[in-house]
Amino acid sequence: MPKIFNAKSRAFGPSSAWDEVKVLVNGQTVARGKPIHLLRGQNNDLEVEVPDDFANDLRLAIVDSGSLNLPSDPPYEKDVPVIQNKAKWSIAPNDSNSGGGVFLFYARDVVQTLESRFVVTSAQLSDEIVKIQADGKDMPASGLVFFRGIPQAITAIPHAEAPIEHLMLSLDTTPLPALEPEDLVVTKNGPLEWTVVASNNSGKFRTVLSAESVPGKINFPVSRVLSTNLADDVTLLVDEDEMPSNGMDLIVGQTATLDLHYKNGDVLVGLPLAYGFIPVSGVEEGDFHFQPSLGGFNTKHQLLITGRALKQGEFKLKLFTAGERAVMITPTNRLSPGYFFRFMTPIPDIPYPLPPASIDHPVSIYFTAAVVLRHADGTPAGDIDVTFEIPEIGSFKRTTTPEGVAYLSNLARYETIGVRKLRAEAMLPSGKADVEAWLNVKKY
Repeated sequence: MPKIFNAKSRAFGPSSAWDEVKVLVNGQTVARGKPIHLLRGQNNDLEVEVPDDFANDLRLAIVDSGSLNLPSDPPYEKDVPVIQNKAKWSIAPNDSNSGGGVFLFYARDVVQTLESRFVVTSAQLSDEIVKIQADGKDMPASGLVFFRGIPQAITAIPHAEAPIEHLMLSLDTTPLPALEPEDLVVTKNGPLEWTVVASNNSGKFRTVLSAESVPGKINFPVSRVLSTNLADDVTLLVDEDEMPSNGMDLIVGQTATLDLHYKNGDVLVGLPLAYGFIPVSGVEEGDFHFQPSLGGFNTKHQLLITGRALKQGEFKLKLFTAGERAVMITPTNRLSPGYFFRFMTPIPDIPYPLPPASIDHPVSIYFTAAVVLRHADGTPAGDIDVTFEIPEIGSFKRTTTPEGVAYLSNLARYETIGVRKLRAEAMLPSGKADVEAWLNVKKY
């Protein structure tokens, strides 16, 4: 440990005769008002450049060094000859500690002295920074995920002894293909805090945290920018073809394979995503088999869906990120048991909507119940036995015509308002199939 020079510490800055003196570290001039920056565990060349006839010798002393060990060659408080207007020292701080202190430069023939603060850090910024946080959470090894237009607060957490107040930290971003420089805005909020906003496009970018005079930078894992609507970043494929704009048709017992076609620099590749189920009418999640299970996050992004209940109905699927911060919902898809089976209005031939949607009918007016039954290729399914269950009226058996239609003409009327749930069951070669329709009886 060098001897501590017994002098009162003053703020950095030359005075009087020292006004024209320059201080250099490893060949770089130390700007006035900034500390001398030494790298621990290695030799640092410290030079003081003085005007002509300033002094024949200079001395260097330590006013304050805390717990730091900074051996010097030549030793502290020894005359160092000024040769070609320069006096030189080699200082090698111990590799175990970072910190700061105060140097004092003086000469026997010069009344005034020069004090300068110094800091000692590792050559690697990662030795001074414990971790990086985004919005108060530790940065994941897989990199940060940004959503267009939504800012994130980036904070560098230093080691307790790091002289971070003297390090000029800088956070810089570099867009990768699919992003433009103007898509990324970094605002410094404090010595250790920045706000990063990514807008306009989806893609990836690199981020580097650096400090002046510290060679080793911190390179963040590659960050991603997503739209909150995943449809902007991916196209959903069904059996290798793009899902139709009106959704897919799934036959009971058959399996459809869902995959993703990536856009915007493959920004979603490798990002954990999950699928979910949204019932619309006639079916529920348990009527299907999913592989892998719904709600499980994975990076393969493939889903196999099989209809396993002899039902027909409508449903949607959704694809989402953790916390559902970005979501894509498919168009309405249809499950059918290999045929089309619906209640219908006889004239004109219009299918009833599937529950929970209903069709209106006036109170006290007779109605005709009818169903239509078609094969998967659209041809009529004739000569099929159908049983109607009409609430408050009864059960009736009919057989479909060659056109695939079974009627209950002028069946009855309802004298009170309310929803009646009509049901029909067909005896198909593959088994029983049923369909339901809701009749909303109301006054007009």
